[in-house]
Amino acid sequence: MRLAIGTAQFGLDYGVSNTVGRTPVDEVGHILNLGMAAGMDTLDTAAAYGESEEVLGRLGLERWHVITKVPRLPDDENGKDWVKRYVRQSLDRLQVKRLDGLLLHNADDLLKAQGRNIADALQESKTEGLVGKVGFSIYSPRSLTELIEVMPPDLVQAPLNVIDQRLTRSGWLNRLTAEGVEV
Repeated sequence: MRLAIGTAQFGLDYGVSNTVGRTPVDEVGHILNLGMAAGMDTLDTAAAYGESEEVLGRLGLERWHVITKVPRLPDDENGKDWVKRYVRQSLDRLQVKRLDGLLLHNADDLLKAQGRNIADALQESKTEGLVGKVGFSIYSPRSLTELIEVMPPDLVQAPLNVIDQRLTRSGWLNRLTAEGVEV
């Protein structure tokens, strides 16, 4: 099992129990150093996390595996252009040449009219060497069958903890793992 440091609070006033607001940049650096010392090597971020990508980029990410997310596709956008634009913007903000993972923040975008264009753009980003693994973030396993038909993922982010065992109970965790998908 590999743990990632979530970075939403590095760019937003985020969290149900957050009473102090966004994490100051020097504290972010301290958190990253502690995480690295504890054996962590992966960061979970997103374009939707305010200035999180910029903060991380300023601190240097040479030793980190970075997974970011493309925000929800607006109805009036071309899916392929949307993904390509966000890949370039994330690379610039993070100051890296390659992302280890790229996820759709809203997996249901794959099930809309632009789904094929989005899947093509994700795969092209991978083929071009800009991204290592592609996939999507889900909040429940209910639509996985449909999503995988549009785009078989390399990577899936899902809630899984002591209380939320839906991915395990549904059999999807075993199935995804057996198919070589990183969860």
